[in-house]
Amino acid sequence: MAIRIRQVPRPPAHDRRHIMLFRRKRRISTELESAVEGLVQRIVDGAGQKDPRFRCCHLIALHRGKKMRSRSLEYLVTLDSLPILNTNEECRLQDGPVGYAKVKLSGKEADKWEEFLTPSGYLCRDKIIERWVELIARCANARGGGGSRILCARAAQQAQPYHYCYLERATNQQTGTDRRLAIVEGAAWVMVRVGAGEAEAKLMLGVRVDGCSPEAYTTRIPITHPLALLHYTSGQGGYYAVAVGPPSSIVSAERATTWQLWHPALEASLDAHTSEVSTVARIAGALNNLIDKMREGVYQGTLRVLSRYLSSCALRRRLDRCAIYPHSAARCCVSAHAAHHLLLILDS
Repeated sequence: MAIRIRQVPRPPAHDRRHIMLFRRKRRISTELESAVEGLVQRIVDGAGQKDPRFRCCHLIALHRGKKMRSRSLEYLVTLDSLPILNTNEECRLQDGPVGYAKVKLSGKEADKWEEFLTPSGYLCRDKIIERWVELIARCANARGGGGSRILCARAAQQAQPYHYCYLERATNQQTGTDRRLAIVEGAAWVMVRVGAGEAEAKLMLGVRVDGCSPEAYTTRIPITHPLALLHYTSGQGGYYAVAVGPPSSIVSAERATTWQLWHPALEASLDAHTSEVSTVARIAGALNNLIDKMREGVYQGTLRVLSRYLSSCALRRRLDRCAIYPHSAARCCVSAHAAHHLLLILDS
């Protein structure tokens, strides 16, 4: 049986320069990002010092390497004082609606988190957020804290709480920087803005879960999928129960105790699998640019409010559908079909 290898040509040099220049314009400088990370680290460390239950060993930078990256920096703050869920009988994750679950505590952990538990023993998400936001607000001008302990999602998959060693470059501490903490009431993120709108960071609270979620779409990827092995290996390193409630369209008896399930390591692995000049990256960049223009009010008329995460999910769903096509050109998502895929994603 003969195997035909089809080589996809790289974009011209001027197109590659245009793509990289466009992305540099969208990103903040490395120095400013480092300053924001230092501010976020001090705030999180200050909250952990005031209440050890909210101590976080290392932050997870969700924005690093993301194909559909927003203009804000995004960090996942983990509750490392809680044991990794599903590793013992005292901390278990119980099934809820699809994509959501409830945290059940018992024994010593229930005594430790007693003020945040419901009568049935579930960890109340709203009470946790309320206490955490209070701590964050009190630490807005904190000056303590250690060095930067921020990892990307793929590296955080291998890191263990209280078992780490960091080597960082010595930098001068930023002084005299105008900084303020803005907390948007009712939003899932805690917004941290630096200066006069120069940069902003979003903080999200979460709990680490062991194993692979049985309801995750990674377990529904067929064995014939070209990236089946990547899905399987990336989905085995654990996931997170994040303090995000279900939308009003989902029926849930105990909404205050329902946590959303995230797989940042899997998403980061899928993004890293494609290059910066691939067709997938070009489609993601077009969607990202479209969302930015919609939010800036460039387009007139009646447009639906579209989230960036929803658009990225639509892109991944489109790529999964392409993987089952019989023709190799359709499965590879070649550049000649980029406009076709973009229109189908927008229609969905």
